[in-house]
Amino acid sequence: MNSEPSIDTNTELKNESELEVDYSLSAELFAKDVLKENYREHSFEATDLNKPKHTEIFDNVGLKNIIAYSNKNYPKNSEPNYYEHFILFVANYQSELNALKTFALIEMTSKEKPAEYLLTNKNFFRELMHLKSEQNQAE
Repeated sequence: MNSEPSIDTNTELKNESELEVDYSLSAELFAKDVLKENYREHSFEATDLNKPKHTEIFDNVGLKNIIAYSNKNYPKNSEPNYYEHFILFVANYQSELNALKTFALIEMTSKEKPAEYLLTNKNFFRELMHLKSEQNQAE
């Protein structure tokens, strides 16, 4: 008789809300592990006028909210509002397509020169439209 525990190798697909919860929970646990007793969480809605300026790197199309994590002791005399004040951002989008588009745009703008970015952006837009048509056909 085998005394080793059996391991279930079947994995269940999770729906979008379960995946979002797992991802958000992982981010929160990471921030708590890094910041310990200095943990602080911020939530910014896409329409918030007082959100930090640098959060504009996240495209507002389909953006639900941004969760940010910072050290509650830094800065000392004001609310955190600069990129350097935070250790992690989680942008939550209404659809995976909106999230993928935003991530790809952030990645491209960080690597390309402006003229190259515009050319790449046209190619990306074509790829995005192709993905969108495939998604519509699957539905």
